[in-house]
Amino acid sequence: CYDTLAWMKSNAEELNIRDDKFIVAGISAGGGLTAAVTLKACDTGDFDIAFQLPACPMIDHRQSTDSAKEMTNVPTWNAQSNKLGWSTYLQNIQGKVPAYASPSLAEKYSHLPPTITYIGSTEPFRDETIAYVEELKKAGVPVKFELFKGGYHGFEVFGKDIGIGKLANDHYFNSFGEYYDTYL
Repeated sequence: CYDTLAWMKSNAEELNIRDDKFIVAGISAGGGLTAAVTLKACDTGDFDIAFQLPACPMIDHRQSTDSAKEMTNVPTWNAQSNKLGWSTYLQNIQGKVPAYASPSLAEKYSHLPPTITYIGSTEPFRDETIAYVEELKKAGVPVKFELFKGGYHGFEVFGKDIGIGKLANDHYFNSFGEYYDTYL
């Protein structure tokens, strides 16, 4: 993903995009990659990230939160699939897992860009996302966050036009518009 960002910057003219500011976004494992790419870009200074959108992000390989342990009987993605996902993703890492693989391990948040995110209350990622949001806020990073009661992993896709799915998508896209106008 980081190489793709570098390629985009190098080919900005051909792609007809800006090369001075980027928006990084993703959902689920892609939300984790969003947080990881953003963290690395901000640590290295290689790219200026205007804002990030790590929705329902998979960001903590330790799976030690209550939601990571307790969400065993929820639709789509649960504690067991989360365990399998992390073990598959990290299978080639020897030794200490770096923050660029598990962004919740970051020790500094103040240099991160404004953030938009959301999570459902019945997702294994709920507690780690809330902790991430709290760390960002504590560091003074502007954050737009919503917790959707009853939302399971993928609720905003499966019910995109109704109920909390529609509310989550409205939050995501309206916040995107606001941040785009503010930070770009």
